[in-house]
Parts: sequence; C-alpha cells; structure tokens
Amino acid sequence: MNRNPGLTQLSAAVGMSVDHFSRMFKRSTGLAPHQYLGDLRLERAKRLLADGRTPIIEIAFEIGYANPSQFSSFFRKRTGLSPTEFRRTAGLRAAGE
Repeated sequence: MNRNPGLTQLSAAVGMSVDHFSRMFKRSTGLAPHQYLGDLRLERAKRLLADGRTPIIEIAFEIGYANPSQFSSFFRKRTGLSPTEFRRTAGLRAAGE
C-alpha cells in the first residue's frame, strides 16, 4: 500500500478529476492538498522529534522524504529551526515543565 498517495490516486479514489478534487478539497479544508499534507507531515515530525527516541533520518523517511537533507530543508523552512535545534528546544521545554 502506498502511504503517500498522489493527487491522481486520491481523486480517482473519490471519482473526481484532479482539478475538481483539488478545488473541493481547498473549499472544504481551506488548504490546497499539498499544503494540508505538509501540515500533517510537520506535526508528525514535531511529535517524533519531541519524543526524542526516533533518529532524525528515520523521521525523514517516515514522513515521506527521500533523504534527511530534504526533510531538514522542509522543516527549517516551516519552523525556522533545524530538526536538531527543534529537538533540543523541545527537550528543554519538557525539562522545564
């Protein structure tokens, strides 16, 4: 099973054209499908990084990136921190609770 289906597979699954699916998805969620998926990936990555047990390379693969460099670029662009920096600050927040 493909864990990261593309727009073609998603739209076919619901019997819509790619364009119609994209419009309806955005109307329903307020986000384009790729933006929504990016948000889901980011939240999953944050949880795994904060947990501290999963190596960053495994997190990259788990959320759908082909290599850690792509994941790191995505993560820094979205959060302003590298995955390592985020993990460190998440650990400090947990220690201060």
